[in-house]
Formats: sequence, C-alpha cells, structure tokens
Amino acid sequence: MFKLILIITISLICLSANAHQNKLVINSTTLLSHQTPLAINAQAMLVEALDQLGFDIEFRYRPHKRSINEVNSGIAD
Repeated sequence: MFKLILIITISLICLSANAHQNKLVINSTTLLSHQTPLAINAQAMLVEALDQLGFDIEFRYRPHKRSINEVNSGIAD
C-alpha cells in the first residue's frame, strides 16, 4: 500500500512540474519481475489514468546510481 501511495504522490509531483510535457519517464530500481502484484496493478492503473488524461508514461528500471543521475540531469522524473 505504501508503494501505491508513493507512486501516486510522485506522479502528481511530476505532473505539476512537467505540465507542458505530455510524456513522463519514471525511473525505478525494482525490476518488474521482483514487484508485488499490488505494485504491478498500481502501475497499470496509473498508466491507464494518465493515458486518459493525454499523458504517456514510461517506467524505466535502472540501478540506483544511474537512476539518480538521470533524474538529476533531467532525463527522467
């Protein structure tokens, strides 16, 4: 449940910060194969909700340091 709330909160922050863009790139360090069914369903619902609002969302799975570097450089949210 915590991950679901965290994903929604981060997504809303990204939406407000990137209101002029239609694509969101979210880095995650947890591979899809290692996520819980609840987290997988939360991602699917988030993708569907943002798709209906006209946003594309892409989840990238990266190691910790690479993920932080991409966020700091503005490549990802």
